[in-house]
Amino acid sequence: MRRFKPVHALAMTTCWASVAPAFAQDQAPQANVGVADIIVTANRRAQNQQDVPIAVSAVTSEMAAKLGVTDIATLTNVVPGFTFNRQSSGAQPFIRGVGNQSATIGNEPSVAMFVDDVYIPTSNAAIFEFNNIDSVEVLKGPQGTLFGRNATGGVVHVHTREPSTSKASTDFELGYSNYDTVTAKAYVNLPVTDSVAVNVAAYRVNQGEGWGHDIYTGDDIFTRQAWGVRGKLLFNIGEKTELLLSGGYNYQKGTAGMSFRTVEGFAGRAGITPEQAGAGFYDGMTGIGDYYKAKFAMGSAKLTHELGDVRFVSITAYTDTKNPNHYDISAFRGNLTADYRQEEWAFTQEVQLMSSESSKLQWIVGGFYLKDAALFDGIFTGQGPAAGTAQGGRNLGPAVPAGRYSSSHARQRTESLSAFGQASMEILPALTATLGLRYTSDKRSIEDNGGEFGIIGGAVLASSGPFPDSRRFNKLTGRFSLDYKINDDLMVYAAFNRGFKSGVYSTSSYNSSTRAVVAAVLPETLDAYSGGFKSEWFDRMVRLNVEGFYYKISNAQLQNNLTNQAGTEIRNAGKSRLYGFEAELTVQPTSALTIMGSVSVVNGKYTSFPGGPTYFPQAPNAQIPIPQGCASNPLIFPAGGGGPVYPTSASAPLVAVAGGCDLSGNKTLQTIPFASNLSIIYSIPLGQGSVDLSGNWLHTDPYYFEPDNNPYTRQGQVDLINSAITWNSGSGLGVRLWVNNLTDKKYYSYIANSGTSGVKGSPAAPRTYGVTLTGRF
Repeated sequence: MRRFKPVHALAMTTCWASVAPAFAQDQAPQANVGVADIIVTANRRAQNQQDVPIAVSAVTSEMAAKLGVTDIATLTNVVPGFTFNRQSSGAQPFIRGVGNQSATIGNEPSVAMFVDDVYIPTSNAAIFEFNNIDSVEVLKGPQGTLFGRNATGGVVHVHTREPSTSKASTDFELGYSNYDTVTAKAYVNLPVTDSVAVNVAAYRVNQGEGWGHDIYTGDDIFTRQAWGVRGKLLFNIGEKTELLLSGGYNYQKGTAGMSFRTVEGFAGRAGITPEQAGAGFYDGMTGIGDYYKAKFAMGSAKLTHELGDVRFVSITAYTDTKNPNHYDISAFRGNLTADYRQEEWAFTQEVQLMSSESSKLQWIVGGFYLKDAALFDGIFTGQGPAAGTAQGGRNLGPAVPAGRYSSSHARQRTESLSAFGQASMEILPALTATLGLRYTSDKRSIEDNGGEFGIIGGAVLASSGPFPDSRRFNKLTGRFSLDYKINDDLMVYAAFNRGFKSGVYSTSSYNSSTRAVVAAVLPETLDAYSGGFKSEWFDRMVRLNVEGFYYKISNAQLQNNLTNQAGTEIRNAGKSRLYGFEAELTVQPTSALTIMGSVSVVNGKYTSFPGGPTYFPQAPNAQIPIPQGCASNPLIFPAGGGGPVYPTSASAPLVAVAGGCDLSGNKTLQTIPFASNLSIIYSIPLGQGSVDLSGNWLHTDPYYFEPDNNPYTRQGQVDLINSAITWNSGSGLGVRLWVNNLTDKKYYSYIANSGTSGVKGSPAAPRTYGVTLTGRF
């Protein structure tokens, strides 16, 4: 029966779309207005979403407010095929099972992040509140031409509101929710002259109570404090020239996304499970006062000038990210403390020349330059086994002996230059061909790479490095598509896209025993074949967009923990393939009712992954069956016979077998086989103002966080329900009562294999609810 599940879900969504409008019309008949146009910039120019032969999901500011989309993480509730898991101060964005679970500085995400056309090179800058968005676009599949910077999975593009010279305006929000959380947001737009305008947006979040507590200290954990400000200054220099200056700063401090314990049912370094130690799902077991900080600043200048029928655009930007972290990576009582210093700055310059909107040949050409420097500096301090471990006493040997420290550091520099161009033309009546190409040349270099081992506060006993090295990675990528307009309401298309994620050095892989440079991993490439249709029906009351896809991936880059020592490595994952489809349905029969539903089906597996990282739980955890792919590992199946030999260790709760196992046939990590969501917004008119009712249901099937498909790394089925009631006064003021995760579902933000701790994870947010006062004048 399971094979019919996607069709069944789509049928249910369609059923909702047909029954709900009838009910609404019985209650409060309204004029038919149809589904509103959504303008996107997937081709770096403003176009109707229905005219673009690319799978793109867009969320407007109005939709975000009604559905409680407050940041990129909550964007997953309404965008099919998109996940945004969180690991400390970093993010793990995946689209259709393609992404990068590494948050290490210098390793750019496979899902590229843009804010107002500015590329953000690190996932550590991707976690911030929405307080002045105009729209958010999620482009599905590799974007190898116009957004070519490492966008093998896709692009998330945040557009913030532009200054307006027409009139002054002010927006604000003030909210209070459980866990003693106070939020405040404000936005001001001021026309200075007829040709100059400025806007400023700011936010503040203070969560006074945590979702849980540390069972040894009683301190709250999973708290968050954040604030940010962003401003824009617009100059209209004559009729043909516009200069837009932008700048912003975001600060976050907290513990959300950190791992303070092993996952449910897994016995870690104490030889006991968190449940046996008395820890609840949101409780921790470290006792050292863990925290992370994220500081992100950016500034940009965008110059637009009309040269007759040609538009010239220049985008100059600078970003700076700092991420100090302090936490226990053994997930038990200060056994192994880590202090990370991660810093990155980047300068980017992009220039574009593009045709006018009326040209029969729509074209754009340009160039992109990136200069970037990323520093990783980690110190791991051995505290030794904690006292009072008589309940088990197993696996207490720290990766670094008590009273000693181990350090790891490296600096990676990147200089990248690329040229790109794309053209679209109607080659036959209603048939349009698009061809795009991009050539990228990246130079990566590494320096200051090495590590030390010594006495805490004393002598250095051993050291290594530096081992300077550099590599150049060149690649030609692009896109070809055909789209055919059957009529004004129906377009079919087919496309081929190639994406490229540059080779990269693993900056976090060094220690005092390193004897040579850790070689850069190979570039990740993705070839995507896709086809679908975009359609509107019944006088635009219904919009249905569907796309099927097939991906072939070579040398996917993934991260895993180092064997028997602190630190992580980036490595290649051989070959994999993914295929599936997505469908998005929007129904708006009246101005009062909007229904949105979607399904995402993805089948992903590794087709060739010899020597993949494979971990084995240690006693008192039950032994897992030895994977078939380990048959070629001589440590498990000795050449003289007598196997299989289950890998064991007395000093770690999880053992990575040297040489790994063949993971061919395993499911690709963070690939959700089936996901669906349903959102309903209904407005009840009052004598003055209105009451808006909204609800959202997100369903995801189980999936794995690690490529060895260890059963402890499996995320179970998740169903999230969010809802809100908003009263609008009609004069600018409003009050919203809201609840997220209504059923208080327990699930994980991320899970990871770790030889120093076991299988550890961080819980996602529990049920939250509150009240928000809004104003717009």
